[in-house]
Amino acid sequence: MLVDGYSKNSDTAVTGVNDGNGLGGYFKADIAPGLRVFSSNSAGAEFESGMQGQIRLIPRVTLFSANAEGVEVPDLPDRANVGEIIAVTREGHTTCSLWVCILGHGTHPVPYNARWARMQLGPEIEGTGGPFSRP
Repeated sequence: MLVDGYSKNSDTAVTGVNDGNGLGGYFKADIAPGLRVFSSNSAGAEFESGMQGQIRLIPRVTLFSANAEGVEVPDLPDRANVGEIIAVTREGHTTCSLWVCILGHGTHPVPYNARWARMQLGPEIEGTGGPFSRP
């Protein structure tokens, strides 16, 4: 099914609602990104949730191996674009780490792999507000 929407005024071009347990929308592509959002005068996207986090990256289970300094690091994709973010975990673990691509793969002057940097986070805290707490 193809859905196309267009609006010249302040109306929403495409809307989907599911009042049950299913998804509000599902996008899938085999080669290109599954979803692309763009705005020339505002934020590219807004995410809001009344009960949980606004965005969830499902961690990719990957192998870890020692780098040249002997530090265990995840085996990350060698092909990626600058700005891609990935959450990775080990098999059977319930924690993850976040990585951002800081240099996309390329071929000039010789082929090279993508470069990744770990996103450094502050100390962890325990959630205590419950699913319905509001400021």
